[in-house]
Amino acid sequence: MKLKDFVETFVEHNSIVRLVSKISCGHEIVGKDWNDVLMAHHVSQSKYADNEVENICSILCSGSYIEAINIVIKL
Repeated sequence: MKLKDFVETFVEHNSIVRLVSKISCGHEIVGKDWNDVLMAHHVSQSKYADNEVENICSILCSGSYIEAINIVIKL
C-alpha cells in the first residue's frame, strides 16, 4: 500500500509520523534525524507519499518526538 493511502486509512489526522527504512541491523531514519517528523495530514505532500509501506514498528528514541508513529517504507 502506498504511504499516503496507508496514512489516510489507518492514522489519525493530527498524529505525528516518523518515516524509517529497514536495514540489515534494524531501522534508519529517512529524514535528517530522529526529530524529523511529519503531521499525518502532511504525508501526502511529502516526496515519499508514493513509497510502499512495509510495516510499522516501535522504536525507543530520545528527543522531542518519542511518541511518533514509526512507519517503515521501501526506499
